[in-house]
Amino acid sequence: MILRRDKTDMVIQPMWVIALVAIVIVLSLSSIVMILAEALDIVNDYPDSEPPFSVFVDRAMPAVYVLAFQSIIYGAALALLTVLLIRRLNNHIKRENLLREQMGQLLEGAAGSSSRDTMIRESFPGVSSQDPIPWEFKISFAWAIVPLIPTFAALLEIWFMDTHTITSRSDLSDYTVLSYGLTAIHIAFQAYVFYFLGKTISDHDSTWSLFAQDSRSAMNYLGFPHGRAFNVSTIERRSFLLYFVLSVITLGLWTYYWWYTLVKDPNTHFTKQWDFEDNIVDALDKAEGVLPAITQ
Repeated sequence: MILRRDKTDMVIQPMWVIALVAIVIVLSLSSIVMILAEALDIVNDYPDSEPPFSVFVDRAMPAVYVLAFQSIIYGAALALLTVLLIRRLNNHIKRENLLREQMGQLLEGAAGSSSRDTMIRESFPGVSSQDPIPWEFKISFAWAIVPLIPTFAALLEIWFMDTHTITSRSDLSDYTVLSYGLTAIHIAFQAYVFYFLGKTISDHDSTWSLFAQDSRSAMNYLGFPHGRAFNVSTIERRSFLLYFVLSVITLGLWTYYWWYTLVKDPNTHFTKQWDFEDNIVDALDKAEGVLPAITQ
């Protein structure tokens, strides 16, 4: 299973998140500039009177189109990222569970007797552990819809403005109520996506640390050679409540960093696990005749 890690442990470059943020900033600034320019034109066109509300709506439409385009790019990119984050963790955990099974078989064969094997498993329980696959991972494409909710809201806004005669703020009341409802739904579901993705990698990294330590200790007990150095320290455990509060306080700006951590933390975990696996391969290279049993 070690040789399959290139196919399951996909390293996603955090630079993609930074690039996405840059696109959002550029398009948002473009919309602001367009709105300010139209506001200045309105002041010049109506120097001595307040223009009809419909004028504000008509002049704002180009900026609304830009924001809708931004929402489409943003939503599609985050939907794809959501699927990738879920699928790579799913594939990684499946591979690692098979690796744990093979590690158990290796140690069982090296123990030489059932009584000694039982003693090893009781002394090093992490060797026999399995990591469950979260039920949320089975509906990854359903969770990918969550980042698209703002896109749907933006397209709905364009449709509403194009198909309704808007002469006052009250004409926007129906859409405003619906928009608030969609916003609340999006925040709730997106927060949960953050929660289970962050919790999954944190919990998995903890169980892997125990497995790695107990596996290496059991191999040492059975006389296997030492391999390359590796690090079993766990990744940072991030507070969901703190990150959620910071996201609210910063009006959503903190969520960009949240996405960054969801990309970065699995990358860190993969790197540590690969070092451990290289340690095992190095040790087995020194134990003639054992290597095929773990790599096939």
